Amino acid sequence: MSNIVYSSMPGFMAHNRANVYIQPNRYCNYECSYCFPDSHTKVKDFVNAEKLYKTIDDLCLQFFDRGVKVINWGWSGGEATFHPNFLDFQKKILSNDYMHHTFNITTNLSHNLTWWKKFVKVTSKYKRVSISASLHQEFVNTPAKVEKFKDKCKYLRDKVHIITVNQVMDIDIFDDQFETMKQITEDLGVKARPKINSILYKEYRKYIGKDGYDSSQMELMNNHYKDQKLE
Repeated sequence: MSNIVYSSMPGFMAHNRANVYIQPNRYCNYECSYCFPDSHTKVKDFVNAEKLYKTIDDLCLQFFDRGVKVINWGWSGGEATFHPNFLDFQKKILSNDYMHHTFNITTNLSHNLTWWKKFVKVTSKYKRVSISASLHQEFVNTPAKVEKFKDKCKYLRDKVHIITVNQVMDIDIFDDQFETMKQITEDLGVKARPKINSILYKEYRKYIGKDGYDSSQMELMNNHYKDQKLE
């Protein structure tokens, strides 16, 4: 990349790896109470597929010309997997096989297992596939739905390089949520990250004058991280 005149972050000039973040839509099939308003919509605002195909090809060529050898493609939404061309976008990326590609995504994992099997097949040529699966028990709200979520985690655990489960913890159903996280960790061997509900946390402090989560809940979440040696 010797032809670059200026970089605001010169530490990256010597790297031969690029990161590309794509948000193909803000549309999401869920509407979580703790999700930031600008992160989701019920409007199916899918980006134009042809434009994104061209953008992918152009980025690959430009990075290759600058000496980049690996591109990491990061995806989120909304729920990015609901873009009707999501799997086709992966095929387009991997068709640029003169470069190496890695993949990561944040997803609510709500597609059925059949869809995820297609996903695994399509993405098999990535050098690395990482999935951050968000469990939302506002919507995954029955034992049967939780079991389906766990079944998908179990399948993907054996098919991709990394899968991690994240869950925003609701103060009112904390015990049930934490038990589910323990099961995912202990029964499936999948790392699980309980997270505080930052919106609720601020509201408790503002209107009630306390944190909302009690000390034992905070200790459980902190110890869960430590026990798994999460990065």
